[in-house]
Amino acid sequence: MLDLMEKSDKLKSKWNRLNAEHSAFLTKREMAKKYTRQVRNYLNEEHNRREREKSHQWSQAKYKNTLE
Repeated sequence: MLDLMEKSDKLKSKWNRLNAEHSAFLTKREMAKKYTRQVRNYLNEEHNRREREKSHQWSQAKYKNTLE
């Protein structure tokens, strides 16, 4: 019986430690989620801007070639 209680106490201690780590992880993840979204949006906007510029340059070059 004492052996089982000792094992139970060890498992409870391990669970409490892991639960505390998991709670800290969830808190950090929630805090980072907002900034991750902002960075992803910024990168997408920059990519779209570069693609629009390339398309515009291609259109101008095509138009210039047709005039010549």
